[in-house]
Amino acid sequence: MKKFLKNLLAIVLLFAAIDLFIWTGGVNVFKLPYFAGQPETLGIVPEDSGTGGIAWEDMEVTGEEKIDDGEPYEKVEITGAEADKYGEYLSECFAYRTLDAEMKKAYIEVFAAMIKHEETVDMSVLDIDKLHLAFQCVMIDHPEIFYAEGYSYSQYTRGDRVTRLTFTPTYICTEEEAEMLEEEMEKVISEILSGVSKDADDYTKVKYVYEYLVHSTEYDMSAPDNQNICSVFLNNRSVCQGYSKATQLLLNRMGVECTLVTGVVNTTEGHSWNLVKMDGDYYHLDTTWGDASYQSIEGEDEEWLRNLDIVNYDYFGVSTSEIQKTHVIDNPIELPNCTASACNYYVREGCLLSGPDKDKLGSILSAHPIVRDGSTIVKCTDRLTYDWLMNYLITESKVFDYVESGGGSIGYAQNEDALSLTLWLDD
Repeated sequence: MKKFLKNLLAIVLLFAAIDLFIWTGGVNVFKLPYFAGQPETLGIVPEDSGTGGIAWEDMEVTGEEKIDDGEPYEKVEITGAEADKYGEYLSECFAYRTLDAEMKKAYIEVFAAMIKHEETVDMSVLDIDKLHLAFQCVMIDHPEIFYAEGYSYSQYTRGDRVTRLTFTPTYICTEEEAEMLEEEMEKVISEILSGVSKDADDYTKVKYVYEYLVHSTEYDMSAPDNQNICSVFLNNRSVCQGYSKATQLLLNRMGVECTLVTGVVNTTEGHSWNLVKMDGDYYHLDTTWGDASYQSIEGEDEEWLRNLDIVNYDYFGVSTSEIQKTHVIDNPIELPNCTASACNYYVREGCLLSGPDKDKLGSILSAHPIVRDGSTIVKCTDRLTYDWLMNYLITESKVFDYVESGGGSIGYAQNEDALSLTLWLDD
């Protein structure tokens, strides 16, 4: 999805002699995009650059109506024991579980056709909208089907009655090429999975995947295959579709329930993120918005921002009400209302400030010190606390009281939507 974004971010370098706690230099303010703000857009995206999210209405779908002449034809369909086998396997898939019996059968037909690389199959449903929903649900549930990008259909009629509907997937590579790519990706995926214990809890696994993808992937709208997992696992460059599908695949392989969510941000821009289940509760998770490279703009500061080793956690384990401040959910299936907070990053890591409390702030900055090799983030529960934090640390420059002496500068990034402040130590 195109995004060169949004809220004006003040990256301020406070040059100081830290051992004296006074300013000896000026304040430089840069207009840069921040991790999760809105609504001002910086930079211009080329018209032919495409978008990063799923725009279902723009997906490659073609169809035609034909007259059923009554001639016999060879029918390829999924029935009996084969359908039961797929149904058992698919019972853990989020979108599949939401469907009724008729739509589950259609889903199985679409799924089986694509994993078997079939050319054309007959559908048990005759309604084009039902076929489209089945296709959407399969693509939501299965990031491993990276080699299909759309479909065509033929609807046969006899008089006013529809008698037949066929489904023909659109593949971006041959079955042999897909198998070769799967083998290449499996080596990378296996190595990633080995980096966290199988016995780790859900939160630890999600945090590991989130941070791994942020650190190893660069947001790049020109990246090849950026609508599927190949861009992430083979090229390390992608857009939100690649980030979210890679997140889903890795977490599902770790035994953590995770599905794809689609919608828009900035009112019109297609976007995708994830719904993840941690310790029995559902949360929203946006790996793309955790990556600083996603926020870069055209100009001399772009490479500087890309090189910042910063992970944004404002959209790690958030509620529905929180995600809806910046995201509009437009999913083909109904999602649960997420209300839990126990696995929110700031709650779990103890970085949540619930009042103008210097002692609590000191405890947070002691447990999460401001360093050069990373960033420290403090999130506030309300606007009053956030305004106090900004005034105390930035306006009064008390931030230097929490940094070891030795000279240098401090950079900060503020997100007024999420009420968070990110701090890091600069040379």
